[in-house]
Amino acid sequence: DVIITDHHDVPLSLPCSFATLNPKQKDCSFPFPMIAGVGVAFYLMIGIRSRLREQNLFWDVNLKQFLDYVAIGTIADMAPLTGVNHIFCKVGLEILSENMKSKKKIGLRYLLDLAEFDFNNSVNSSDIGFKIGPRLNAAGRLGNALHSVKLMITKDETEAKEHAEFLHAENLNRQKLQKEMTKQALLQAEEQIKLKKQKGALVLFQEDWHPGVVGLVASRVLEKYYRPTLVFGMVDGKWKGSGRSTHAFNLFQALDVVRDKFLSFGGHYHAVGCSLKNENLNWFIDYLNTTASAQILESDKIPPLIIDGELLAEQIDFNFISNLEEIEPFGIENPRPKWLITDVQIRHIKRIGKDLSQGHAKVLLKQKNKEFWITIFSLADRFESFVESGVDLDIIVEAKKTSWKNTNRIEFSLVDFAPVLVIPNHCQDNLCFHPIQIHNQNNLGI
Repeated sequence: DVIITDHHDVPLSLPCSFATLNPKQKDCSFPFPMIAGVGVAFYLMIGIRSRLREQNLFWDVNLKQFLDYVAIGTIADMAPLTGVNHIFCKVGLEILSENMKSKKKIGLRYLLDLAEFDFNNSVNSSDIGFKIGPRLNAAGRLGNALHSVKLMITKDETEAKEHAEFLHAENLNRQKLQKEMTKQALLQAEEQIKLKKQKGALVLFQEDWHPGVVGLVASRVLEKYYRPTLVFGMVDGKWKGSGRSTHAFNLFQALDVVRDKFLSFGGHYHAVGCSLKNENLNWFIDYLNTTASAQILESDKIPPLIIDGELLAEQIDFNFISNLEEIEPFGIENPRPKWLITDVQIRHIKRIGKDLSQGHAKVLLKQKNKEFWITIFSLADRFESFVESGVDLDIIVEAKKTSWKNTNRIEFSLVDFAPVLVIPNHCQDNLCFHPIQIHNQNNLGI
């Protein structure tokens, strides 16, 4: 007998099994259908324990201790951090942080150490998303995921260190492979767009692209061109790919109606995985582009940017940040709040990093009497040009409290910006729009 646990959108027909646990099934009464796959498995454990207790069978296990794994699985799978997911992750991160400080879960501790984690801090959702998750996933992307399982369950120091080092090295290999594949995919996308061969979506393919990395590459292409994107590599003469989509296009629904054309297919609104025969590739390119072009409005071709309010820079202090921490952990559908700060002067720019030509920098800004630093990436040239022209900015930022060598500080991250347009008084009578529209034209989502 087999019990299937799943959280993806439900296909028209299900495989035979003793039971299928999926909150997205039409007859499921579970109140939160967006629970992550690891959460579904956790509820199965709860159900099994309850049934054993009903039958007077002894199984005295505190399942709460496993919520650190549930938090890792939920955040790394990019599930929405709302409802049950948020509760599990909030408690799970507390347990994980305590385990790291007490040196339990030695495999994860070694992994975080290699990721240069500061163990004076608590583990947060970003640490899972950028430090733990990519390293655990690297083994499965490039080879055998068993290394990740062994890392999380071993109690042997030597074995834990070996698995952590292996996963760290695999992640470095994954990064190099992803960088090269992304470069090739972006060139291919640029050519397709220039020649107007693909207008509604992007289907990119190359025989030697690694199937374990195509989803990550699709995400990078989506970030640049913001249109539904599928990226394929070839395995045993068949195309195996992964797709990512925009806020306005249900990729799973669009492909589910033609699932018989695929050798395998699954996913949800924003992400799918599929494989198809070589002879069906051209059909698929035409089908996806036609479908996407018909459904996506012109206004949906720019990613929305929602802000939580307008603040003065001086209002964002430690007390304010402490209040925001009450709604952590932040993540999908519960993003870190974004704030508009207007009429900001650029006081100083200091390039950072080993290669200063990459354009990363620390920027000292001033609004009224408040000075504060922000970090920018690949934008130093533009900000230096603003200094030369004396242009002020409206900016959208995220803010959080960080600690370094037992010193707390508020760290601002730039989300978006727009130069402040100064309009001479004698021209204002001829304006036929509200100034706030200027921000929208600069992709400031106000």
